Amino acid sequence: MNQQSKKSLSIVSPSEISPLEISPSELSPSENVRPIFIIEDDPDFAEIYQKHLMRYFPELPAQVFYNAIEANAAFSELSEEELPSLIILDVLLTGPDGFILLNELLSYPETSQIPVLLISSLNLGQMSLQAYNVRAILNKETFTPADFVNKVQDILKSTNNLSSQNDDLAMRGLEGSHA
Repeated sequence: MNQQSKKSLSIVSPSEISPLEISPSELSPSENVRPIFIIEDDPDFAEIYQKHLMRYFPELPAQVFYNAIEANAAFSELSEEELPSLIILDVLLTGPDGFILLNELLSYPETSQIPVLLISSLNLGQMSLQAYNVRAILNKETFTPADFVNKVQDILKSTNNLSSQNDDLAMRGLEGSHA
């Protein structure tokens, strides 16, 4: 990543992002608040992501890992109820890269369903990574803070709406049927 791109991201303050319509009840309907994991080897970007998450999603704790080894070790120590609600993952990490971590997560049923927001300076376009539960890809060179916040919001809403919808269907005995 060049210095100019990094500067353009860091000089945009959270107050410059247009206000979003986010209510904590929309994003965390259950008592079990799961954190967001940020896996990013650049401390400046990790701090930017964390600040935006704290501002727009204060009810969700964010935990930063600076490499895939640290993150993988944390996953192995967590119970299924403690797993993150979202992983924000840089592809080009020091040591094992993001794709190696995605493969590792995919190999366990508990972690294979965690949604991932992939962020990279590689030109990945919109390549299909659905098998890895990648819900969105942001280009590190071009995305704006508003893009970041909107993608996180969309992913969290879609996963919470999905689980709420499944809970409603189960309560009515309609799980699995398409009326």
